Amino acid sequence: MPEDAAEFISVCNSLESEGGGDEPESCLEAIGYAIQSDWSKEVNIPKRQIIVVWTDAPAHLLEEAHTIGKSPTWMAKNIEELESWWNDEKMIDQKAKRLLFFAPSSIVNRFHMYEWTQTLLYDVRNGCGMSEYEWSMIIDCITNSI
Repeated sequence: MPEDAAEFISVCNSLESEGGGDEPESCLEAIGYAIQSDWSKEVNIPKRQIIVVWTDAPAHLLEEAHTIGKSPTWMAKNIEELESWWNDEKMIDQKAKRLLFFAPSSIVNRFHMYEWTQTLLYDVRNGCGMSEYEWSMIIDCITNSI
């Protein structure tokens, strides 16, 4: 992975954000999408299943997204169901998983994410666009989680 750092930075730099400004955001749904991803099932290779989420805004409740029809029907209905997905061996390898969550501490505290296993939490100032983190710091966090 360290040898891929330049490519990773290039891909990240090519990303463009759209929308924004309308809080709260869908970071919990992003975790749900990632958990439900088609992870590699090869058995004889070392692996990590790393989910990296970054946001500088509060998260909306999963229940609210379902109520207004903005979530797919299969999405976790609440934070408890999302956490159960995170802890389900059939969905994600419990020894290989990592969640790196760059978010305001208000999200972490509201949803008790400090209790989630194999999760690294990085505090982000609300509404500051993650200006306190450089890409190299994020890459270091990812590579050090391996």
